[in-house]
Amino acid sequence: MALKILEMIGTAILAVCIIATVIMAGIILFIGFVFVVASFAPGSGYDRDRDHKKAKKEKQEVADMLEKYVPEFDEEAFVQEYAAKQGLTRKQAIAELRRRIPNEAYYQDKIKRELKAKYPDAFVRKISQGAYSEGGTPDIMMIHKGHYFGFEIKRPVVGVPSKLQEIAVKQIREAGGSAAFVRWPEEAERIVEQWERGAEHEQEGES
Repeated sequence: MALKILEMIGTAILAVCIIATVIMAGIILFIGFVFVVASFAPGSGYDRDRDHKKAKKEKQEVADMLEKYVPEFDEEAFVQEYAAKQGLTRKQAIAELRRRIPNEAYYQDKIKRELKAKYPDAFVRKISQGAYSEGGTPDIMMIHKGHYFGFEIKRPVVGVPSKLQEIAVKQIREAGGSAAFVRWPEEAERIVEQWERGAEHEQEGES
């Protein structure tokens, strides 16, 4: 009799263990399901990571479009085309392009690097802007064959010259130097080449 009772107790305990295991497995599966759903929900870490990657890709696409110099580049046409493609107003398109186009320092370094490579004998310097620098001074200074060039670098499409910068460019030209607002290395090189042609004509006229 006692043996039978022990067998019944053992069977009951085994049944309880099995039920508890099934319940625990169900709880674990439920928690896993909730975690997976939450991971893909809007605002989740996965969602933010996906949005970040998408934004980074779109920013790179815009940067790539503006990487190469386009003669007679029409900035307004570019904005209108971008706005139509993205379904944005002009104002929204400009705001979005400001976020996606590389900062001005990127174009400054690129132009400085290209000028030094093309004119290795020239004196080329990037002018640091700070609390003690004079406003309006062009970003890049170059002295080539005794002539001063001042290049104020602007981001394509969204770069806007300040009043001080416009005054500085005008004053440099009036003083006999060359100054211009540029976005790509080719624009800066074109300014140099134009001056070189003018200098050659002057020399020919004097001889």
